[in-house]
Amino acid sequence: MSGLHRPVAIDTDYANFADLSLTLRCLPGPFLDRSQAQTLCRKLAQLFENQGAKVETTTSSGRPSESEDELADTTQGGPTTATKTTALYVELGARLLHEEVTHLHLWWSIVTDYTFAQDISIRDETGFLLIRDTLTGRFIRRFGFFDDTEEEFSRDYYRQLSQLALNAKVRRQVLNEDQPKPAAN
Repeated sequence: MSGLHRPVAIDTDYANFADLSLTLRCLPGPFLDRSQAQTLCRKLAQLFENQGAKVETTTSSGRPSESEDELADTTQGGPTTATKTTALYVELGARLLHEEVTHLHLWWSIVTDYTFAQDISIRDETGFLLIRDTLTGRFIRRFGFFDDTEEEFSRDYYRQLSQLALNAKVRRQVLNEDQPKPAAN
């Protein structure tokens, strides 16, 4: 996987996102159908919930629509539903980069080699882009042989995505440092 050369300093068993709400958007496409996108979102929601985040998932494209009343509240400086409940929007899309199927020994063995890219964008509640990255992975599947590389890949992928989300959370906090703090009740 392409992200493995970057250091990951996050412990996915720790409550890294206890003060955070996430909206995960897993976009279906030619490489990832709707049911696969839902499975991806479900697994990632579990990952972030285990780290303390409040998570919502969707497989539709575009940001959740805001009503005109919410937009009016925003222009007047009042809070919107989105700013109260969601701190980060994580959008994931997958694309196939390469696929090769090889038949060996007169159809007795089939080897499938494919490379894919996972495009990741993380925005704050205002739509400001905090992180945009692409992780690439390669799988080689041999028909008839059990291969546990998917489990190893998933562990590394979850750590990489958690690190990206933590980096986005820190960037969001740094960028919002000069914002006025809400008055205590």
